[in-house]
Amino acid sequence: MRAQEPQDFSRIIEEIDRRLDVPPMPPAPARVRIVTSPWLRSLLPRAISIDRAERRGSRAWERDPEQRAHALSAMETVVAGTEQADALAEHARQHLSERKVIDTIFWHRWITPSLDAHSRENGRAALDSGRGVFLSTCHLGPFFCAAKGLQTLGCQPYVVAGSWWFETPTHDYWGRRLAHWRKNEDWLRFVRASGSYALLRELLRRGEQVMCQFDMPGCRETHFLGKPATLADGAARLALDADALILPTRVRRAGHTLWLDLAPALDPRELLDVDALHRDLAAQHERWILEYPAALENPRDTGWDASPSAWLHPKARARPLSG
Repeated sequence: MRAQEPQDFSRIIEEIDRRLDVPPMPPAPARVRIVTSPWLRSLLPRAISIDRAERRGSRAWERDPEQRAHALSAMETVVAGTEQADALAEHARQHLSERKVIDTIFWHRWITPSLDAHSRENGRAALDSGRGVFLSTCHLGPFFCAAKGLQTLGCQPYVVAGSWWFETPTHDYWGRRLAHWRKNEDWLRFVRASGSYALLRELLRRGEQVMCQFDMPGCRETHFLGKPATLADGAARLALDADALILPTRVRRAGHTLWLDLAPALDPRELLDVDALHRDLAAQHERWILEYPAALENPRDTGWDASPSAWLHPKARARPLSG
């Protein structure tokens, strides 16, 4: 989110508000079409599909050394250096099942997460404040369902997305996944991440809501999940620049049910510098992740040059972190 100053925010926002066209599901080889068919998936009740996905994960852990090794590697990059490190094997086993469950939830009709009383109260307090709200999420659990939960609060955020979101879906698994994702979020407004800082600041100053992933590579050196990480700090900088609240957000699975958790908002009027805001936001997301590390997506799949000792921006591999 590098700062660039567009000349006409109103025109740009008006174009974004028209929303993207929903692309058709692209053709693909028969095997890909079968596993990416929401209609076929819907023939089996979601609860049964989730239970089957958990069992597939358990079998893969016992019988597939390659998948087991991949899960162990993913979870080691997450829990190394934390109080959860001694339970690495259990987290990895759970991670293997959780990825299959999340994939199942993705291809079914998307679930609207429920909110408990505390989350509803935190959400209402932020959204009714009259100020902009920055919704900060991570690639944790079925995070793609977060906006459906926010919709029950009357929140229709602008979502910050990478350039891949705007591409024409290709004729393969990834292309069909993108088309299905876009169809399920066709009611949202999307902002290209590159060069978006000034636009996001303007949206927040107008009292809008903006949603962005926190666990993305950036430039700010942060102690995160027991290791040094170069995290993006756009949420903290934008909150200060726009006098906006930061609302930490996550989707949590409990069996066949999803919950949308909203922590108390962080207020830049109380935390008066970027470091304090960013540090407190990182701490909240860290607490949530360590409650159930298995639900976090492999950080290497979200753009990191990640190892058990550090999470680095891929363009900064040769530059060691200070300290």
